[in-house]
Amino acid sequence: MKTTLNFGGFYESIHSELIESTVEQVIEDDNVTEDMIKWADLNLEYSKKYVDFLNERFELNLKFLELNSPKYYNYSTDVIIVEISTDDFKKVSDIVDKEKLKEVVKEITTGRSGYIPFYTFDEVFQDNEMLCQCMFDVLIDEISTEDLVENYGANIAYNVNFY
Repeated sequence: MKTTLNFGGFYESIHSELIESTVEQVIEDDNVTEDMIKWADLNLEYSKKYVDFLNERFELNLKFLELNSPKYYNYSTDVIIVEISTDDFKKVSDIVDKEKLKEVVKEITTGRSGYIPFYTFDEVFQDNEMLCQCMFDVLIDEISTEDLVENYGANIAYNVNFY
């Protein structure tokens, strides 16, 4: 099954900060100019490594499929599409905080000014693709910035040829 990882994207996020600080260091250390940076390639490789990080962190075997980046960031942000096995779906279902999951589902299924939900609360729990996306929203939200930086951030640029 395919699912979407709403990881925060690359616009004004912790991910863009990690990439930019690493690029600054590479520019300083390796005599590289900013116009040599292949930003789309860097974002793609970062996304693949982010999936590796999730696999290691939660003992999963997600398969990276693609990075979807919007044309304009005022409506949406980047998301990662992965393939998840039935076994991994069950594992994620077992480890996710059920109360936080209910809060996430309630948030996306409750209408408010300017927002009309497409699903009801019960429909999300009956649709494995939608439920999986919500479960990952909870898991990703639980990853602290410090954990991301310490266990992942510094590795990206030095393991990726992006210029």
